[in-house]
Amino acid sequence: MLEKVRNRRSVFTRDFTIEMDAGLMDGHSGNAAGVGAVSRIKNPIILANEVMSKTPHALLCCSGAEKFAKNCSTNVVFETPEYFQTQIRRQQLENLLKENNCSTEKSDSLGTVGAVAIDENGRLATASSTGGLSGKLSGKFCPVI
Repeated sequence: MLEKVRNRRSVFTRDFTIEMDAGLMDGHSGNAAGVGAVSRIKNPIILANEVMSKTPHALLCCSGAEKFAKNCSTNVVFETPEYFQTQIRRQQLENLLKENNCSTEKSDSLGTVGAVAIDENGRLATASSTGGLSGKLSGKFCPVI
C-alpha cells in the first residue's frame, strides 16, 4: 500500500531524545493503525502499515512498537539515534529552552508529512508521519489515526 516516506532530521523532545509517530487508514476496508514515540525506526509509516496488516491493534507505541518491529517485520529498518539528529535541530531546542523552559515550538511550524490518495476505483487512503514539535514532552505523540 505504501512506498517509502522518509522521516529524517526529526526534532528533539525536551529530554534531547527523538520520538516519531506515523499512522495510516485504508478507507475501503476501514482499517487503520499507527505507531507512536518510536525512536529507532527509519520509516515509521512502514511500521504502521505492518501493525495494520499483521495485528488486530490500532496503535503500538514506544518500546512495544519497536519490539514488534524486531520480532515480526522484515520490512522495517532500524537506525541509531544519531541518524535522526542534526545540529540545527539541537540548536533549535537549546534556543527554545533558553527562551521558555515550559513551552514547545509554535504549532504553525512545518514538519508533519501527510498524504491522501484515491485510486482508479475510488478507494481512499491516508497517511501521516511526524517527528512532532521541538521541545515536546517525552512520550507525547500526535494523533495520527
